[in-house]
Amino acid sequence: MNAKPLEPTLRILTEQRPNPIGLATRKPRFSWCLDQVGWAQEAFRIRARIISRHGGERGHWDGGWMLSAQSHLVPWGGPSLLSGDQVFWHVALRENDGRELFSEEGSFEIGLLDRSDWSAVCVGLPAPVHAHDDYRPCPHLRRIFSLGGAVKRARLHITSAGLAEPWLNGQRVSDRLFRPGWTDYRKRLLVDTYDVTDLLVPGENCLGAILGEGWFAGAIGFEGRRNVYGKQTGLLAQLEACLENGEIVCIVTDSEWTGRFGPILASDRYSGEVFDARWELDNWCLPESSCEAWRPCSEVPLPAGSLVPSPGPFVRVQKMLAPSCISTTENGDIRVDLAKSITGWAKLEFAAPYGRIVNLAFAEARRIDGSLETGTLGNARCRDTVTVGSSLLEWQPHFTYRGFRHFDISGLDGEHQLKRVLGVSAHSDVEEIGQFSCSDPVMNSYFDMARRTLKMNLFDIFTDCPQRNERLGWLGDAAQFMPSACKMLEMAPFLEKWIGDILDAQDKDGVFPPQAPAYEQPPPPFRTVSPDLTGLGRAVSDGAVLIPWTTYEHAGDLRLLENVFPAALHFVRHSLNAAPDYIWHPEDTSLLNIDWLARDEGTDPSLLCTAYLSQTIDRVARMAAALGHDATAELCDHRVKAKQAFAGEFINSNGLVGTGSQTSFALAISMGLVPQEKSDSVCRQFARVVEQEGQFTSGIYGIAHILPALTQIGRADLAYSLFQSQSRPGFAYWQRSGLTTIPELWDPFDDDGELKSDWGNSLCHVALGSCTDWLFSSVAGLAPDAPGWRRLRFAPRPGGKLEHASASVRTPYGTARCGWHLNSRSLEVELLVPPNCSGNLHWNGEVHRIEAGATVLSLSNGG
Repeated sequence: MNAKPLEPTLRILTEQRPNPIGLATRKPRFSWCLDQVGWAQEAFRIRARIISRHGGERGHWDGGWMLSAQSHLVPWGGPSLLSGDQVFWHVALRENDGRELFSEEGSFEIGLLDRSDWSAVCVGLPAPVHAHDDYRPCPHLRRIFSLGGAVKRARLHITSAGLAEPWLNGQRVSDRLFRPGWTDYRKRLLVDTYDVTDLLVPGENCLGAILGEGWFAGAIGFEGRRNVYGKQTGLLAQLEACLENGEIVCIVTDSEWTGRFGPILASDRYSGEVFDARWELDNWCLPESSCEAWRPCSEVPLPAGSLVPSPGPFVRVQKMLAPSCISTTENGDIRVDLAKSITGWAKLEFAAPYGRIVNLAFAEARRIDGSLETGTLGNARCRDTVTVGSSLLEWQPHFTYRGFRHFDISGLDGEHQLKRVLGVSAHSDVEEIGQFSCSDPVMNSYFDMARRTLKMNLFDIFTDCPQRNERLGWLGDAAQFMPSACKMLEMAPFLEKWIGDILDAQDKDGVFPPQAPAYEQPPPPFRTVSPDLTGLGRAVSDGAVLIPWTTYEHAGDLRLLENVFPAALHFVRHSLNAAPDYIWHPEDTSLLNIDWLARDEGTDPSLLCTAYLSQTIDRVARMAAALGHDATAELCDHRVKAKQAFAGEFINSNGLVGTGSQTSFALAISMGLVPQEKSDSVCRQFARVVEQEGQFTSGIYGIAHILPALTQIGRADLAYSLFQSQSRPGFAYWQRSGLTTIPELWDPFDDDGELKSDWGNSLCHVALGSCTDWLFSSVAGLAPDAPGWRRLRFAPRPGGKLEHASASVRTPYGTARCGWHLNSRSLEVELLVPPNCSGNLHWNGEVHRIEAGATVLSLSNGG
């Protein structure tokens, strides 16, 4: 056989991640992707070697040559894996002509899977008795220990009640932030595993951590309620080191740990950080540092949830932004503009006298007079306070973040004292996989805004907005945006954790609340800001089904459906018991069960809820079919009856759907709820409404469906007209207004161009960005046609004076692309199908099969 050297484009993954540490399964799956035109895999062979938790080699696995084109989520077939196992593996691929390719060696590690793997206890320092909202100091904990030789292998397993920033011998252990993230700590507590081999030395060492309250004990929700999951922060850590001399050393959190409070007097997501550099603990995590004032830690309660290893992705710093403008007011305040919105914080270096107090305040926008617009923050103060210790201070906060573009610095004597200022952008480390571009600057701008908005709202969970006293995991917003998100970013690894939060949130009756992770709201007498968000809200709670299904469509992960299906079936059966006639009559329409933020406010809540009930039944029926579940026939029967019930209740003989709103028509058409005999009249009525109104009037639960529905009925011209409308409000208006992210409101500014001082007026909200999926699937014409992109759908629909458009997505099998250029006679189309995949090109009512590789076609115009 002919051996071929390694191709750099051969990418190997375990559980859809490169070289993960801390997997929570004994049966991981392998994937590989070769972006090479003309390559066709006929067979593969996986070989692996296993290193035990304590460093010894304990086995090999050779899967042998498998005659298969499978390259995505191939299951482990070797010996049973144990906690802490490290596996090195590679794959060999063979074409049908006998040529072979060999990957580089990859690796993965299993986390601690059983509670019996732990010998550590949770320790902490009780909060000072005089603690209050502005004085909730963050403890520093540490343990000094000795190693009797050089280290061969070492792993740190760590979690906390609250947030933990681990240190070892004076260095941050990792660039991961806000760990262990937000879960319902009563159900799950995530554990991080770090390779700390290179941070340990023979002799004296010091392991430590700084604890923050985070989501566990910090403010959550509209009321800013604290201590929702617990009051006492604590650390659970276990360091396992294998020395070159064969000795195994295990350092755990126990009574040997000591702690003290330091310069972080408070650090809260909503309020910000209070930092007093006069209390700085210099070299606190070095073994030679002073032990004075350090006192013994005590054992504290560990949250009741199961300890679950977490392989990420994690929140990390993404980039540092230099300001585009710095100015000074008459009273000496320094105003900073970053030119674009970010999620993160400010990093400063400044010189000021000892004891000087420097304040920072943040916002998304400024008023016309230059002051910060804080009305959109609710009761999130978004302020940091720093008291100077040394003459030159470099500072950034530890456990707070916010969405912002502008900030003010007060307390300095002028810009000359400010040596350096940066905006620090941070979010979950989710990789870009999709691109879109075309000849229309409005569409390009909208795509860029939507992608930036998505990234800013991926902060361990999928949030609604990053700036105000909310930042919650609303399922409805995310469900509408998910088809777009899965084409822009590698969402599946991120969603694995958040879908776990969604499943944890389901109650015993099968109801999914509107948000995940779930958190306990205050009782009604104390719920002064928000309505009751604990019950079922159609379209919102339905996201618990729609999000996993969309993920499956794009990632092709059948194990995900296996995990979700029992809960989804429970949810559907609860819904059907509540609506035996398939018509949903919502009780609460103040916030839930309505087309939130609609400009016309004309969609009947019962219509919207019934449509989403039908869609949820459909998706759960599809899940059952994909799994071969015996509930498939039952669910398919419910699906037919639900569609019939919707048509009988909401579509009249003249084709009017509900009240005739854009959302009413779009939901009926895109969800397949229009019977054949009423199709023509419904389509005519819908087109007439859009022509008369001339711009979007829907809210967040309609907008994702309007453009696809118009395209589906053959009126892509109207879809382009809506998208490219120059009127206010609209996407072109957003571009003219200088927005860099998707706003929450259709029209966020008043007539003077000033941001409306409204709590519900975020400038970074994903919901109205869901038209991005239409840019991919209809403008460029690229979408999955089978789970995981194994088959592609090419369906470009030129219009709106576009001259060209192109989209690409790095699928699990390689890059897929659809691009076109329009000339006077024909449409020139360039298609790329990944190896071992196929595609279907839809044009002029015909379907053409496209094989793997690059294809260039010239199509007659008029499709």
